[in-house]
Amino acid sequence: SLLQAYHSLNLNIVDLLFFLAEVFIVIEYLFVDILYLRLVAIFNSALYVAGALIAINQSGMKMIAVASFVCVMINVVQCYFILKERSLIFLPFDLRKIYAESFTNMKTYEFLKIFRLGQITEIAKDTMLTVQFEEVPELFFITQGNVAVYKNSHPVIELQQSHFIGEISFLKGGKASATVKVISDDCKAIVWDKQRLKKLEKKHLSL
Repeated sequence: SLLQAYHSLNLNIVDLLFFLAEVFIVIEYLFVDILYLRLVAIFNSALYVAGALIAINQSGMKMIAVASFVCVMINVVQCYFILKERSLIFLPFDLRKIYAESFTNMKTYEFLKIFRLGQITEIAKDTMLTVQFEEVPELFFITQGNVAVYKNSHPVIELQQSHFIGEISFLKGGKASATVKVISDDCKAIVWDKQRLKKLEKKHLSL
């Protein structure tokens, strides 16, 4: 009868959808990148949802539909967080260039976490950022302008933007190995208190 044919057709479609879902489960194992793996997982779970809804009156199909829908939603949320970690879109516009030039080894959310512990500061010409053999309480990252480096009162090199000042003292401890002086009128830097960074480092060893 027509009713039997209709049910038979529905079941054939369900079998096809479930078969395709299984194929995509196998395809998942081909991906190393977690983002692509989750995208494929969304697709195969959606196929299970579609098949279960078509045969919703069959035993166990409601459970399959609900469980597969939950899997879809979990993977959609996780894909959002992965994209947020990787995308510049989630960075404020004025930080995108700084990130792209010097911090791409970090995930964007890690960079934001570190950036928020400091602040972008305008620094007057002739300001001493560090003084040789003295303590270095702050870490600087030059975003604009020039600084000069001196050792034993002798000029060594001039540095422009995208350079850290005080990083050796921060990483290894100890006092400043050189004197660094601002030599331009338009100098800006991200300035961090070293103690705040150390506290973050203890909480997040991966940073």
